[in-house]
Formats: sequence, structure tokens, C-alpha cells
Amino acid sequence: MNSTNEKKFKQLYDQELFNLQNTEEKIFATIIKEEEYYFAAVCNSKQSEAYRRIENIADILAGEKDPQERVKDYRRFFVYLAGASAERFSKRFVFAWEFLATAVSLMKLVESWETEEDFRAGMYFMTDTFMHTVNTYFLESPSHPQVMEFIQYVDEHLYDQLSVTLIADGLGMSPGHLARLVRTHLDTTCNEYIKRKKLEESVLLLQDMTLPIRDIADRIGISNGHFIRIFQEKYSCSPSEYRKRIVTGITADV
Repeated sequence: MNSTNEKKFKQLYDQELFNLQNTEEKIFATIIKEEEYYFAAVCNSKQSEAYRRIENIADILAGEKDPQERVKDYRRFFVYLAGASAERFSKRFVFAWEFLATAVSLMKLVESWETEEDFRAGMYFMTDTFMHTVNTYFLESPSHPQVMEFIQYVDEHLYDQLSVTLIADGLGMSPGHLARLVRTHLDTTCNEYIKRKKLEESVLLLQDMTLPIRDIADRIGISNGHFIRIFQEKYSCSPSEYRKRIVTGITADV
């Protein structure tokens, strides 16, 4: 992960946490409690409950009558929610970098958000992304050590051009043996698994508006035309359309 982005995220989180701690104690305690419920809901894949906690936070923020000050409060609570959740995930899961990567990516977008709707959409998008990562982890936790090695190898080489033969050689087994293990324990093919993980990585990269889509395709080791085609097949929209949905907060269909 880019250390500059990680440092920026940490500074933002520490700053907003300090601001929260120096607001009215009762409000801060309520927000802390809602964040605890929110975290539990995400970890247990209870999407409607996580959404309800977001709305509870919105109700708290509605107490501020000045619209401009209310937007500032939204920014503060969004940064806190992203940061606190990332910290909690890092203590519970071994793949915490994925949550931190999501939080860092969202921090890049925060500066361009100007309305309450922007921040609420961001909270929902963050929730869906965190929950997807949790669900993927539990689905892909096979007991077979060689399959775990395959998963780890793919995660560590997402930016390389991967093939079954290349991975099998790296893991010291035959391509046929690896293919059978993946099919048995992950219920998919090696190539389909690799494609899905690369596309999931591209979704995170698309949150950085400064990255051209062609560069994203190149970064994950897929030709631009092929990337656009398989992205469209999986998410029913092009990468550029998906990026527009991030900006406008329309992400529910993806």
C-alpha cells in the first residue's frame, strides 16, 4: 500500500477522533455505541442492521441546524466510522490491509464530497465493500494448506500476469493437481478465481479518480479491451460507468 496514503489516512483519523472526543460527551458516547453495533453487523453480514446504524448516526447529526456545519459533522463522523472500523477489522482478521485499503481509497474521495447525500452514499458504499470482503474471507477459508497457498499466491501477485502453470510452478505442484484442488475446495476454476480477484482489485483502484482506466487494466495485468469486457460481464456496467456511480453515490446495482 502507498505509505503516503496510509499516513494521510492515519492523520485524518487521529484528527477527527480528537475533535469527536472534545465535543459534547453524551453525543460522542452515542456515536461510539453506534459504531460498535455497526461493526458487529458488518462482521455478521447483517446489511440491514448496518444500514440502520448509519441512519441512527444521521439522526444524531440532524441535531445540527446549520447545513454547512452539518456537512462538516458528516465528514468528521464518516472519517471516524471508516477509521474505527478499519482498526477493529485489523484486530479480528488477518487480511486487515484490505479494509485499510478501502478506508484509504475513501479518504481520497472525501475531499470532493460537498453534501450530506455524498457522505451518506459513501457510508453505504463503505459498508457494502467491507461486508463483501468479510463474506469473501469466510467463503475462501478452506482447510487444505495447498489451497491456502494458492489463495495467498494470487493475493500477492494480483499485479502480475498469472496462469495456472506459473502458479503451480511457484507452489511446487503440477497444474493438474492444483486445478483439482481449487475445483474441489473453492468450487471454481483457477482462471475464474484469478479473474474475480483481479476485478475486485480493480474496483478498489477505480476509487482513485486520478488513475486512468487503461492504467488500471495494465496494473492488474489485463489488456484494456479485455478488462472492459470482463468488467462489464461481472458488474453490468463499464469501468467508467462504475466510476461515475462512485462520484454520484449510485452503487447499489454493482
